Amino acid sequence: MTITARTFGEAQLSRNAAFDEYLRSQNREWGVRNLDDVVAAARAEHFILKQIYQMPAKNLSVVFERSFYE
Repeated sequence: MTITARTFGEAQLSRNAAFDEYLRSQNREWGVRNLDDVVAAARAEHFILKQIYQMPAKNLSVVFERSFYE
């Protein structure tokens, strides 16, 4: 499973807030998430964080792998 996330700096906060608001207006379950929260949620579903890739515009691609061991 791969997701895209954003890193946060002070200059990005207002843009991220606007983007988050836009996403939530499309679907209440969508939105900008804290990476630590995403990793914790993935662990709870038996996914292991495999790699984090830095992407343009301070985005991240985060790769998880399903764990068959609990």
